[in-house]
Amino acid sequence: MFLRLASRMHSWQKNLIMLWFSACLDYIQSGTLTIDGEQVSLFLLFNGTSESSGFEYGWNDLLIELARENCIGNKDQIDEEPLFSVLSIMWHNFKENKRLEKLSKK
Repeated sequence: MFLRLASRMHSWQKNLIMLWFSACLDYIQSGTLTIDGEQVSLFLLFNGTSESSGFEYGWNDLLIELARENCIGNKDQIDEEPLFSVLSIMWHNFKENKRLEKLSKK
């Protein structure tokens, strides 16, 4: 169904959709959101994840890590969780890691 719809679209419409989608991805990886009254810097969450380990860290890795922590549930339950909820958990973990790093340096 989607292939037929896309085949009927003009190239400028396809390019516009691609630009919109890439802008959304860019914002998710570098913007600042307000979740439950707290500013969440997505740039800090997604910056430098591949430099520290040498491997890319993607959304599937995040899903597996959250399932291992069992803070939301299993993989299926996490997959159904709203994005802002997952980002809020990520932000909490990020702040906690920074706090522990600061304590370990003392």
